[in-house]
Amino acid sequence: MSSLAASYRHAKLGDFAQNPPVLHNPFDDDPMLKRTLKRILLDHDYQNVEKDLSRFGERIVKEIDFLGRKCELNQPKLEPFDAWGRRVDQLIVCPEWYRLKEICAEEGLICEFRNDFARVEKDLSRFGERIVKEIDCLGRKCELNQPKLEPFDAWGRRVDQLIVCPEWYRLKEICAEEGLISIGYKKDVQPFVRRIHQFAKIYLFSPSAGLTTCPMAMTDGAVKTLKALGLEGKHDLAAESIARLCSIDGKKAWTSGQWMTEKRGGSDVAGGCDTYAEHVDGNTFRLYGYKWFSSAIDADVALTLARIVDKDGNAQKGSRGLSLFLLKIRNNDGQLNGIQMMRLKNKLGTKQLPTAELLLDGTLAHCIGEPGRGVANIANMLNITRIHNAVASVSGMRRMLSLARDYSTRREVFGQTQENWPLHTATLAKMEVETRGCFLLLMEAAQLLGMSVSLYP
Repeated sequence: MSSLAASYRHAKLGDFAQNPPVLHNPFDDDPMLKRTLKRILLDHDYQNVEKDLSRFGERIVKEIDFLGRKCELNQPKLEPFDAWGRRVDQLIVCPEWYRLKEICAEEGLICEFRNDFARVEKDLSRFGERIVKEIDCLGRKCELNQPKLEPFDAWGRRVDQLIVCPEWYRLKEICAEEGLISIGYKKDVQPFVRRIHQFAKIYLFSPSAGLTTCPMAMTDGAVKTLKALGLEGKHDLAAESIARLCSIDGKKAWTSGQWMTEKRGGSDVAGGCDTYAEHVDGNTFRLYGYKWFSSAIDADVALTLARIVDKDGNAQKGSRGLSLFLLKIRNNDGQLNGIQMMRLKNKLGTKQLPTAELLLDGTLAHCIGEPGRGVANIANMLNITRIHNAVASVSGMRRMLSLARDYSTRREVFGQTQENWPLHTATLAKMEVETRGCFLLLMEAAQLLGMSVSLYP
């Protein structure tokens, strides 16, 4: 028999067949997934996740894939009536379908995030009601009663008394009570969940907040910066600051300032910083300089940049000459800590926010972090405050659109309400699409912030 005939003969007998592909552990077989997780997770987190995913990959090969195939072969059926013609709507699915749902629960694929959502949803709904019934009115009062500065008392003595309305202080207390800072640092909640919860809450709060979101942004940035420097429990003022900045007790909570801009201003922070620091003892210094644009000056502490001078009075130029300092704005007796409030800024907007020019004249401050690394150390604060600025913008878009949509149901034009005119609804629809896109980008940034690699996430 020829070899060709033998080949066909074997094929007829069924000996001619190709080996099917084999499913391997999908985690161990995916180096890209491993590299990605290793890049975005801390080392100890990655080790735990890697172990769990490798185990789960084995379960997929040995059990889950087979169950999924059975579900494909045994598709669901519907029996609307029983044998007696009664309506029963009985859905028939294979046992493997139920087993896969049990596995989802066993592996925690759903319940953890469902519980997170239910908890967050409940809190946001409650907070939304508080905004309508209490907070919005307080914010409006802050807009109508703008801050004032009385630099001297009746006897000509320098007092620099800042006068803000009671509603401003009440809103700051509410920020603490509602955990607008503390939520972002809860240790019993996954980092990306707590950041999404935090920024969703600020998103609701911002349009009614009377600009108290400004000190909240700087406070959040200060906490992140102090934690990233590992000062929790290692530096008395820093440790107290972290605890009070994250406090949910409105009477004890602190807020923080961020003093960077000087007279030359601009994005060249290093080139525009002329504040100098004279060494006193240990990490304590006295600061001398003029801060040109300092917001929320009723804060309790502040982070600022300055150049450390040597014994000869010389300081290094450029960004490597800048160090980061933490200071209390007022001493224990309530007097300003070597600070003079020169004047309040006459701003185009945000007038309810007390923003001033400050003269630092021997202000006691503590150098935190490595000297000369001020710009790098304060970067955490800048990144946080940028996201807070995005929240303010997107929340303003949403509030204006919500009011416009509601007004369209009330205003009548040519015999019918605006909501019934196609041009008006098309305009609102266009605004809605843009607002939703910005919101999704904002939440993505919040999630990435929570997932960012940090020694103190």
